[in-house]
Amino acid sequence: MIKKLINIAKKTLLIIFFNISLLFGLSVDFSVKPLDKTIKDTNFSILYKKIAKNLKEKGFKRAAYRASKKRRILESNSFYSAKLKKINKKRSTKSVKAKSIERLTDKQISKLIPYYYSKENLEIVIDIIKTLNYLEKNTKYKIKKDIGLGAEKVVFSSESGDAIILFLKSKKREKKFIKEVSILNKLNHKNIINLKEYNKEYFFMIQELAKYDLWDFFDSTKDVSLLDILSCFKDVAEGLDHIHKNGIIHRDIKPKNMLIFGNKIDGYTAKICDFSFAKKLIDKKNTIKSYCKGTFYFIEPEILNKSYVQELEGLKEKKVLCCIKNDIYAFGMMLYNMLYDININKYFKKIYKTSELKKTDEKFSKDRFRFWLSCYLSKGKRAPFKKENFRFVFTDESLIEYLNLIITVCWYKDIKERKNAEWIVDQLTWVIDTLNAVIKI
Repeated sequence: MIKKLINIAKKTLLIIFFNISLLFGLSVDFSVKPLDKTIKDTNFSILYKKIAKNLKEKGFKRAAYRASKKRRILESNSFYSAKLKKINKKRSTKSVKAKSIERLTDKQISKLIPYYYSKENLEIVIDIIKTLNYLEKNTKYKIKKDIGLGAEKVVFSSESGDAIILFLKSKKREKKFIKEVSILNKLNHKNIINLKEYNKEYFFMIQELAKYDLWDFFDSTKDVSLLDILSCFKDVAEGLDHIHKNGIIHRDIKPKNMLIFGNKIDGYTAKICDFSFAKKLIDKKNTIKSYCKGTFYFIEPEILNKSYVQELEGLKEKKVLCCIKNDIYAFGMMLYNMLYDININKYFKKIYKTSELKKTDEKFSKDRFRFWLSCYLSKGKRAPFKKENFRFVFTDESLIEYLNLIITVCWYKDIKERKNAEWIVDQLTWVIDTLNAVIKI
C-alpha cells in the first residue's frame, strides 16, 4: 500500500513539474532518459491492445480506434514529449498542416471521422473536409453523421435523409468515380440503388439512405420471418438479373451490399449497392479478364485459387477470367449464410486444423489456411446442410430441401451447370407463393 502511494506521489510530482516547465518556457527533454516503470505501465498497454482487438472484431471501429490510440501512447517511450508535441501543434502558426486541422476541422474530425485522425492520413482528412465544407455551403445536403467506412469510400447520412458517398483521395479516384457513375446511370431498376445526384469536382454521390443492410436487418429486426428473408432475396435476384442482362458483373455480392428499405406492415424491399468492383462484360460469352476482387468467402473458389498460387509462387498477379456465374456463386453463399446458423469460417478451420496441420505440424497461418480452403472448395466441397442449424422454425421439410437445391445449383463446381439469376427468381417466387398458401391455411 505504501509503495503504491509513493508511486502515485512520484507521478503527481512529475506532472506538476512538467506543467510548470511549460508555463515558464523551460526546455525539458523527457525523451532522452527512459521513463520510470511506474509511468510506462506495460500491463495497461497489453490490456488496451486486447480491448482494441475485441472491439474491432465486434464491429465497434471508433471505440477500437480510441483504445489502440491509448495503447500507442503507453507503448511509446515519450509520454510527456507526446504531450509537448500536442501543445506545440496548437501554438504553431507556421505549420500548414496544423492550420488545416486546428482551424478548419478539429471538431468535425473528432465527431465525424475519428478513423482518420492521424498524420499518415492527413491529406485524406483535408480532402474530406473540403468536400464537407462545400456540401454545407453550396448544397441542401447537411451532414448528420458518418455511417460507414471502406477502403475507397466514406459514407455519411444527411439531415435530408439521404446517403452521401465520398470517394477517398487516391491515384485512381477519378477513374473509379466515373466508372461507378456511368454504371449506375445505365441501370434503372427498383432493386438497384438509385443515384440521385453526383459531383465530379468533389467526387461525391447522393443516394437513397437505408436503415439496414441485410446483416443488420437480420440481427436487429426481431420479428423477421423466413418469408421476409426470401422476399428480400427475390428482390436481389431480380436486381442481379437486370445487372447481368445489361452486360455488367457486380463482383462483390455480399450481405453488406444489400440494402433493406420499408417496414413490416408495408413490406420490405432489397436493393443492390456498391459497384466499386463492377465490370462491363466485353464479349459474347459474357466474360472478362480482370484481377481477383471481392470479399473472401463470396469469391469463386477457382478464381481465389489461381490468385493464391500466383502469390505463393512469387509471381506477378495476372488477370483471371470472370463471368456472371461468379455473382451466382456469391448469391448462393449469401443465401446459405442467412438460412443456416453455421459459422463457415470456424467450420472450415476445424477441418483444416484436424487434417492438414496434423500432417505438417506447422503453426496456424491465415494465408496458408485461405490457400488450402480455396483448393478445398475448388474440388467441389461445400458447407453442410444441417437441419438443426436451420435458423427458422419450419415443419415443411420439402420446402427446406428445395431451398437447399437452389443453393446447391448456385454452388455447382461446373460453371456451365449453374443457372442464371432469372432461374433463381422463378424458383424463389414459387417458394414464396407456396409459403403464403401454407400461412393462409
